[in-house]
Amino acid sequence: MTQSVPTKTYIKVHVPTSLKTRLRQLAEQRGVSISSLLRLIANEYIKNKG
Repeated sequence: MTQSVPTKTYIKVHVPTSLKTRLRQLAEQRGVSISSLLRLIANEYIKNKG
């Protein structure tokens, strides 16, 4: 059986410092990285709006 390996793509996003600070706070509250938090946000948005 062959397993497929997901391809990773990197996205660079420029945000105001205040937004980055808030994202960092939310991520720390949940014990995840900012990247993980943004993946969760994006996935939920796509599920709801897709």
